[in-house]
Amino acid sequence: MRLVNHLNEVLEIRVSKYTYENSTNQYFSSDALDATILIEKRESRFERELKFMDLEQIELLEKWFTLVSTTARHRKRLEFLDADLQCMKYTRGNISYMKVVFSDLYNQWTKPPISWDFIISKKNVHLIRMEIQKTLKEFPCRCGMQHDCFKL
Repeated sequence: MRLVNHLNEVLEIRVSKYTYENSTNQYFSSDALDATILIEKRESRFERELKFMDLEQIELLEKWFTLVSTTARHRKRLEFLDADLQCMKYTRGNISYMKVVFSDLYNQWTKPPISWDFIISKKNVHLIRMEIQKTLKEFPCRCGMQHDCFKL
């Protein structure tokens, strides 16, 4: 999933493979993914492996972004299983943004958090949904259960 914002800064979540190759129909481990996050801002580049990522977290991001863009009364923070990664909605003037924040909790005093902003618009909602659907087609659900993880 690769997104470029209005400042030409890049956010990329690269999913390389399933964490457990032979775990089909096991709800707790069959959809776990090996993923890395990449943020490029101006001349700096930040790349780090995500500790916990699975298909439900990716679906959750898509549904949260869609709901945040359509309704004003919705939870403005999305926290992932990986404690270092979270998304927030905030507004500057009349423009709403999604902010992706990646912080290293173990080294929070030596490494400041890295953030990436994305304007919430119809075009960007469509773009993020297409990128997520591309990832979900490449790595389909293997747990055998229907996901309905978005209950807030």
